[in-house]
Amino acid sequence: MSEIKFRCPYCKQKLKIDEETLGQVIECPACKGSIKIPMPDGQARTCPECGASVDKYVTICGNCLYDLNAKRKITAKKYEAATRDAEIQNAVPLKAPKELRFTRSFKKK
Repeated sequence: MSEIKFRCPYCKQKLKIDEETLGQVIECPACKGSIKIPMPDGQARTCPECGASVDKYVTICGNCLYDLNAKRKITAKKYEAATRDAEIQNAVPLKAPKELRFTRSFKKK
């Protein structure tokens, strides 16, 4: 990963970020100002509904819930269902705490 160097637009503090941070909002460690890190040309597109910058791989604008592929706005209920389904598919099964596990004891009388 390459690092990108820039200055905070508010306090002019020198900052470094990884490429993974492109397109996100970060907080300046010096002045606590919110900084929107733009995507490089060709990697972002603009939402036609709200004008927000959206990564080219994202299909739904997180700002206004506009579906960029279907070219229509979706309801919050459908967005939550899609998000929940994606979380379930990517979920890692966890081991239940000991006090919640089903245990059977076989006591001899």
